Amino acid sequence: MLTVSESLDLPKPSSWPIDMKRFGTTPEGEALYRVVFAPTVFKLIFGTDSKGKVGAHKRPAYRHLGQKWIIEKWLSPWAATKMTPKEYEDYGPRDPQSGMLLEGPYPSHGIYCHCWTFEGENPEPGSIEKVIRLIEHGAKRSLNEIRANNRMLDEKAEKEDRERRFMRVRETEPLYGIRPANFAGAPKRANHKSQRTPVSANELPFSARRGSVVSLRGPTINASI
Repeated sequence: MLTVSESLDLPKPSSWPIDMKRFGTTPEGEALYRVVFAPTVFKLIFGTDSKGKVGAHKRPAYRHLGQKWIIEKWLSPWAATKMTPKEYEDYGPRDPQSGMLLEGPYPSHGIYCHCWTFEGENPEPGSIEKVIRLIEHGAKRSLNEIRANNRMLDEKAEKEDRERRFMRVRETEPLYGIRPANFAGAPKRANHKSQRTPVSANELPFSARRGSVVSLRGPTINASI
């Protein structure tokens, strides 16, 4: 259930005990990156809640991530909105009932945004530094480089998916090719799985008299032919 906040102040999230300012600082002197526990991060949503109450409603920012430690990066007002203050006021997303800007006033001080989720219970030693280096390296790439890399990843994923579908089809096929009977119940004209090679009476490993004999390697044959 949404909770209405009496002010715009939110509690500070639980942070991992490590000095994050060594990775950079914001214009106001705060850490550029922060490692926080996802369930303790809250945000404000403005508008009308399910009970008809209008105002700022506090809710978890990363409910979908569960009990995980994450890395957030500070974004400037322009990087966070891609708008100027006037453009944000004119074109920013609004609540259709109250007309309030959904994310509140223009974030003139910037905001922290999620950029990494740690899979384990806690961040592993050295993993924070490694992830931040990767993020910084990715930020230096141009838009064309990012699109080319995404295209390559999509093609690789599509190829792997085709191979998986092909192997699933192969697994449904019989081990020795054609099955001994079809679904209509009539015998097949050529059954390579159960058909035997006919042999003559002279090729049998024992003496045979004239008449019908049963071949060890084939069906019933007529030795008098």
